[in-house]
Amino acid sequence: PLALLLAAQSAQLQGDEKEAEKQYAAMLKTPELEFLGLRGLYMGAMRRDDRPRALEIATRAFALRPKAPW
Repeated sequence: PLALLLAAQSAQLQGDEKEAEKQYAAMLKTPELEFLGLRGLYMGAMRRDDRPRALEIATRAFALRPKAPW
């Protein structure tokens, strides 16, 4: 599972947003990584100014961890 996080962050640092999103989405299948995957997808949606998608992701993340500061 940690490899998914590293792959997502590496792709993001290289500017490959499509690959980063693919890796963050794959993280949603692993309960331990789901919240981190949502965080990555949320940040991507905000960078694209896709507020409806960001809200959808944030709502799902809130259901998992309602006390998360973001």
